[in-house]
Amino acid sequence: MTPSRTATVVMDDLWGGPPRRLGTAPSEPVEAAAPQKRRKVHSTQREGHARVLAHADTLDGRCLEEIRRQGAHGATRQEIAATCDIAINSVCGAVDRLMKGDLIIEPITGHDATGKPEHFRRQRCKVLVHHTYQNAVDWRAPGQPVRTSAA
Repeated sequence: MTPSRTATVVMDDLWGGPPRRLGTAPSEPVEAAAPQKRRKVHSTQREGHARVLAHADTLDGRCLEEIRRQGAHGATRQEIAATCDIAINSVCGAVDRLMKGDLIIEPITGHDATGKPEHFRRQRCKVLVHHTYQNAVDWRAPGQPVRTSAA
């Protein structure tokens, strides 16, 4: 804990005169931030993570190519896993990295009553599309997406 600091107490004059200095008072002590505890990671988790990261570029590339190949129709995570023969948990990790890199999007068709976005879905699964289709397709159209331009 850091030692207490002092603050000057000043009172403004109600009739427009200069403020009056009433003295000093101790302020709240400043506590140092507690060091964050590191999450315990087992050696098997570390080994599995290292195995996946070695192939992350190829996994990301294969998932991105499948999404790009589907065009405006897009693909769900389950479809990518089945088509590319990749485990679903690896597909989810690859999709997360691709979304953080702004290479793919989950199109929004509208918002519900609480303001939560509603995503374009196929068989109750979110559809992923390449970022180039974000503004080229009307995602709010019922059923399948409708092109809004020649892009």
